[in-house]
Amino acid sequence: MTKVVLQPGDLFATRSSSALGVAIRFVQWVWSWDREAPYNHVGIITSADGKTLEARWRFKEYNINDYAADKVLIVRHKEMTEEAFKNGMAAVAHDVGCLYPAYRIPLFLIPPLAKFKTGTGVCSEQTAEFMKGAGFMNVTYGLTPDNLADLWRVSKSMDIIFEGVWGL
Repeated sequence: MTKVVLQPGDLFATRSSSALGVAIRFVQWVWSWDREAPYNHVGIITSADGKTLEARWRFKEYNINDYAADKVLIVRHKEMTEEAFKNGMAAVAHDVGCLYPAYRIPLFLIPPLAKFKTGTGVCSEQTAEFMKGAGFMNVTYGLTPDNLADLWRVSKSMDIIFEGVWGL
């Protein structure tokens, strides 16, 4: 396998086989633009050694290697700079350490309800908030991991760095 060179500001999507992951993908599939929903979680890569900032049970630092043997998509915005990365991180800094907003999950059953901001966002909303802070996006609330992965795939501003089973 070719070594993947990560950079701060790279973004990732992943697919888990947990019951919650399957449920998220099903709801995303029902509302998806392309009738596919292969990913159920997204986050921000914060260092070349794979540290991440993502909303799991808390919005905090984890590591991309936690997804070894899972399907992963990693993308990079063509205009990501150190300054854009710092601006993106500043945009989400107030939520670091916050508990995952599980109360928001039911809002995604009827997507127009999820667009209303109600505090800390789910993983995709935090990732979109980072992108907005970096200057690459203007919508943050109501987005799902599938929405972001779809946007990343079609955007001419994004490069796909890796897609496949991570760590094998």
